[in-house]
Amino acid sequence: MLLLFRSIDPKGEALSAELAADEAASPESERLVAEVDALVAGLDEHVEYVIAHLTRPNTGLNYALFATLNAEYERYIYGAWRLRTEHADALPEAVVDALDGLVEGLEQVDVARRMFKTAFIQSELAALSRTLLYIGIPVQVGTVVLMLLFTAPAGTAVAPATHRLLIPTVVTVGFAPIILLAAYILRLATIAKRTASMYPFTNQLD
Repeated sequence: MLLLFRSIDPKGEALSAELAADEAASPESERLVAEVDALVAGLDEHVEYVIAHLTRPNTGLNYALFATLNAEYERYIYGAWRLRTEHADALPEAVVDALDGLVEGLEQVDVARRMFKTAFIQSELAALSRTLLYIGIPVQVGTVVLMLLFTAPAGTAVAPATHRLLIPTVVTVGFAPIILLAAYILRLATIAKRTASMYPFTNQLD
């Protein structure tokens, strides 16, 4: 992911440079210059943020995915396509080539993000299953033991002072698997929602 974003960064700079050079030779309309600058500026800020985020120490799978959650790469791709379509005659060939390279790099990032999302969801589900077994089985055993103590024919084998503390503790611990399951579900639902858009389709409207 870091390699892909580092390859996008020079393409954005090249696009700005080509536009500035062409503007010096034959000035473009204010609308064209503003649209190209807006497209590159927004993307450059995001690329710089992701690169800075991924170059931190101990960066792993989660960082590679979380750094791209709020990005709408389809918007940048469609923005580049729209510029090429609406200003086909006004854009110089060098700018068109830079836009093509930018679109190609963003497509690769989107594919990589899907791969990271799949790997993240699989690892989280595996961790959830393992943790539920580690927590759920002892909780169930403790609950059964407590029930047996209080339903014994000779009465409870626990002193009254002890069971006043034991009962709330067992009840509280009994909710641990549900709380853990809810936390994982909320996390995975957030990831799925923020990465619902998959190129070439999008759920964002201008």
